[in-house]
Amino acid sequence: MDGKGPRVYEPIIGPIRTRPRSAIGADSPEWFSAEDLGAHAGQLVAGSGPYSEASLQYLATRAHGIRTAPLR
Repeated sequence: MDGKGPRVYEPIIGPIRTRPRSAIGADSPEWFSAEDLGAHAGQLVAGSGPYSEASLQYLATRAHGIRTAPLR
């Protein structure tokens, strides 16, 4: 669409910290939280995040950070 019209994003995420996982002890501080994912998605939609122009979005773990290329 020549840069006009809607942009489509597909974040590919790793494990996410959630209250249910935390309640049973099945989470890790290395994982992104649901709030982290929501903030990142909000920035993508608003076009204000540092990765809003990237074609690929990979959210794996805090150690890997947000990446715009596949993990190797």
